[in-house]
Amino acid sequence: MVSELKVVSQQKEAEVSELKVKIDELQVTAGRETKSREELQLHYQQRLREKQAELDNFRRLDTRSVCFR
Repeated sequence: MVSELKVVSQQKEAEVSELKVKIDELQVTAGRETKSREELQLHYQQRLREKQAELDNFRRLDTRSVCFR
């Protein structure tokens, strides 16, 4: 009976250990995903600023051409 309990206990400990490894792997993956999302967000914000600057530049040129007509 005691030996059976030891076996069951060892099995449960092995399961817990495997689950801890899985948790660690998932945390690493979640960290990578978060970093990737943040980098993409920064990239798109930069692109948006660039496009906004282009649009502002175009509007300034368009305004000047209207004044010279």
